[in-house]
Amino acid sequence: MKQIVKEAKIENINDMINFVLAGMHEKKSGSKKLIFEIKIICEEILTNIIKYAYPFEKGEIQLGYYIDEFENKIILRFCDKGIAFDPTAESIQNIERDCIGREIGGLGINMLKNLANSMLYERREGINELTITKILDEVL
Repeated sequence: MKQIVKEAKIENINDMINFVLAGMHEKKSGSKKLIFEIKIICEEILTNIIKYAYPFEKGEIQLGYYIDEFENKIILRFCDKGIAFDPTAESIQNIERDCIGREIGGLGINMLKNLANSMLYERREGINELTITKILDEVL
């Protein structure tokens, strides 16, 4: 798994996303639609870690990826030492039913669950680890 570690700052999001996209381009893995979806997944998760995992201190984010050409999928792994949060435990909101009168926010998890083929969360030794799997649809 190739990895990049950056300080949890908004300014570092594009570098981290571009790290993953460069690997996809190198392996010729993914259509324009898939690349767009990977960007959305990465941006949503990285932004949430930056905003919520470290509210009172500086921290780091580790982003790793592995392109499994045999099983035709990309595996993304996001790790941080911030506040524990399991996005897989959150229930999917009914946007149509809950639109009026619902609080702002919380739809990112819906989006992630719809874009990812699988999501796995683990908290070990003070580290949040979120693993996202996405099937590669075609070559560039």
